[in-house]
Amino acid sequence: MKKLMERLLFEDGTERYGLAIVYMVFAFFSLIVAAILFGILHSTGLLKLVWENSAEQAEFGGAFTGFLVTLIFLIRSYTQATKTAPRLLIKGNVFLPNGFPAQNAKVSVLGLKGDTPTDSNGLFQIEVLRQESWDIKVIYGDVTMDHSLKLKDLKNVISLTLPKLSSKKVYPPA
Repeated sequence: MKKLMERLLFEDGTERYGLAIVYMVFAFFSLIVAAILFGILHSTGLLKLVWENSAEQAEFGGAFTGFLVTLIFLIRSYTQATKTAPRLLIKGNVFLPNGFPAQNAKVSVLGLKGDTPTDSNGLFQIEVLRQESWDIKVIYGDVTMDHSLKLKDLKNVISLTLPKLSSKKVYPPA
């Protein structure tokens, strides 16, 4: 059972965990709406149904209906917004101070899970949601470099050069 819960909730790290948190917040908000409706409608309402020339009245739980309607609205709105969010591809190179490519450097974007390794030519590609700027972190051995990237910078392949180290430190072999 534990493995099933982990697979459902933590697929590839934190993405599903974050989604579960969002849905829990939606459920909590829906419960607040239900409590307000309970106070206003005293948990009941009337619905008039007309079928084949006979009018019938049916009762329904106003608070429960408010909870379901609010929850469904929030979930549908959230999934639609995340599906249609425009995405961009950040392409770049990471170089050592001597100009050689930094092979297997780890490149990550703040706010995204995981990192992307550079290939033998120091190239990397990361898909991101469209926004005005991103903070990029490059890790190569013990060296960490932070870089701020603006939307206008994505017109070209970005080039990042790791900083020079003191004479006591050396970069790991490529």
